[in-house]
Amino acid sequence: MKKFYLLSLIVFATWFSSMAQVRYLNEFFTSYQFSKDSVYATNYEVLTGTPVAKSLKCDIYQPPSTDPETKRPLIILLHTGSFLPKYLNQGPTGFKDDSATMELARGFARRGYVVCVPAYRQGWNPAASTQEARAASIMQAVYRGEQDAKAAVRYMRKNASVYKIDTTKIAMGGQGTGGYIALTYAYVHTNAETRLSKFIGSNNLPFIDTALLGDIDNVLPGIISTPNNLGYKSDINMIFNLGGAIGEIAWMNTGEIPVVGVHSYSDPFAPDTSGIVTVPGTTPQAVIPVDGSRNICRKAVQLNLQPWKNCMFTDPYSTAAAVNNEGISGYYRLRIPYPSPYIYQAAPWEWWDSATTVGVAYLTYKAIGTPDTTALKNAKTCHTNGLATNQFMSKTKAMAYIDTIQNFLAPRIMVALRLPGYLGPCPQGAVGVQTVMAENAIEMYPNPAHREFSIKAGSQIREVVVLDLSGRVVAQVSGYSQSEITIDRSALNNGMYLVKVTTANGSSVQRIVLN
Repeated sequence: MKKFYLLSLIVFATWFSSMAQVRYLNEFFTSYQFSKDSVYATNYEVLTGTPVAKSLKCDIYQPPSTDPETKRPLIILLHTGSFLPKYLNQGPTGFKDDSATMELARGFARRGYVVCVPAYRQGWNPAASTQEARAASIMQAVYRGEQDAKAAVRYMRKNASVYKIDTTKIAMGGQGTGGYIALTYAYVHTNAETRLSKFIGSNNLPFIDTALLGDIDNVLPGIISTPNNLGYKSDINMIFNLGGAIGEIAWMNTGEIPVVGVHSYSDPFAPDTSGIVTVPGTTPQAVIPVDGSRNICRKAVQLNLQPWKNCMFTDPYSTAAAVNNEGISGYYRLRIPYPSPYIYQAAPWEWWDSATTVGVAYLTYKAIGTPDTTALKNAKTCHTNGLATNQFMSKTKAMAYIDTIQNFLAPRIMVALRLPGYLGPCPQGAVGVQTVMAENAIEMYPNPAHREFSIKAGSQIREVVVLDLSGRVVAQVSGYSQSEITIDRSALNNGMYLVKVTTANGSSVQRIVLN
């Protein structure tokens, strides 16, 4: 093993040290970039019953501008909302600017991901007089949501160079309503799958009329559907859902993508096992039978769709999940630790400011012509409805759940996307992931380092670029011909740095502390 002496700052990185931060596994950066309301598609919305062309917008979260990585994994994050506008859905959440949605996106961006949060089309009829009519209406809403999500994926691929994304590493996640879309996206690929007997009405007509709504991929037009971002693929590599459910468990088949499910066991709207979806609000209505996260993840294990199922995760989040998940890989059943015989919890990761919610909800109702007294009553109801299924709601409570969710998701997303820098506890033969990731792995030790440190890679090291935390390149070296080197750091100042190490199998950006 060769030793290198450098006259200026040089490389370092981390490898599973309790004092180190690993990109994608931990919050690697302390800041992020944010851009609001990029138009990713235009399509017809039926919120009022009359189709109206609408510009669909997304928010983009990225690591800070100092990030030297040029090909970063992408997460498409879908918000909740019951396919109705925020506040008009009789609740305090329901758009891409929800507190929990924004915090999840920020957390992923600080881990090193690019995150796209699209607003998707709204509109369905929860007040329809029959369950069949409500089921048809919600199926159509989910269908439009899947079309919009595919348009968003294609938009990001179209702009891959702008956002510096790796188009081969894409995950999709959804909260609540977004969870329905993500699960449908993962396991419904043809229009024939929407024509099971349970999705055919008593009039013998399918709930999904492709002549009207267009095809499921949003590449063929319908009477009220416009294709978007044609010429780009819409495939993804994995999904995760926070609540939500799937309309038919038989949609899942071998060879499809992995799923991680997080679900509150007492969610009154979408069961974590099987049951009937109900509409949130003051007067819940039964809509359609579904399967939730527990059944979905169990089926995924049976179909060998969990590349981490043989991984022996020993982190505290995986250990906590194992207490209640019945041994089902990739499943976290949340149990609420409050002293009560039964507490409904739909989404304990959500929070909102009560005064702001009531004030903005009041203005929202006033804007559609609601009389003053009724508007104020409705606005207050939005807040109280939220509390009914999120008791003891607070930012502190929500942030604790978000921290748990992201730390549970992080290693599983890394395994599913085959991200560099993470061997983890997965043994050889874990669905091929170990071999690929071993080749891309970068191990640097000790960390923190004092006199010298070593770099060990799964393949030949080609180049090392060192940056300070402002993004300034402070050293750049190349020409190595081995996979393990030792560096004398006597010329280096104490502190924390970002390092990009390029090997024969790719590059990895990590950080180290020198003291």
